[in-house]
Amino acid sequence: MSKSKFLVSAVTTNIVLLLAALPLVWWLIGPATAMATGAGGVLGMANLLGWSWLMHRMLGGTGPARSKAKYGLLFIGKFGLLLLVIYIAINKLGLSPYGFLIGLSTMVLSLVIAGFLQPTEEDSGEAELMNMEEGKKE
Repeated sequence: MSKSKFLVSAVTTNIVLLLAALPLVWWLIGPATAMATGAGGVLGMANLLGWSWLMHRMLGGTGPARSKAKYGLLFIGKFGLLLLVIYIAINKLGLSPYGFLIGLSTMVLSLVIAGFLQPTEEDSGEAELMNMEEGKKE
C-alpha cells in the first residue's frame, strides 16, 4: 500500500475524530448508536485504505494493461462490497443508521482536515528544491 503523508494524516485525523465522537454520541444518543458510529468509522477507514491501495496499483504501476484492468474490476467490486457491508450492518445486524452515518462522516471530515493541514508546494520547500536542481542542470 502506498503510504503517503496525506493518507497517514487522514487516517490519524479520523482516529482522533472517531475517538472524540464515540463518547459524545454515547452521551447524547446512547450506546447502541455509539457502537454503530464506531463500526461506520472503521468501515470508512478500511474503505479509504482499500481505495488508496487499488488506485496506487491501477495508476502507479508499470505492469501490463491486463493487470491494470484487473485492479479496475477489483475497484468496482470493492464498491459493491462496501454497499453490501452497509446493507448487512444496518438491515441484518440492526445497527443505527444515524450512528453509522456519523462514523462514515468522520472519514469525510478527516479528508477535508488533512487537506487543509497538508503544506502547499511553497511551504514544503519542494519549489525551492526544484529550482536548485534546475540551476545545477544549466
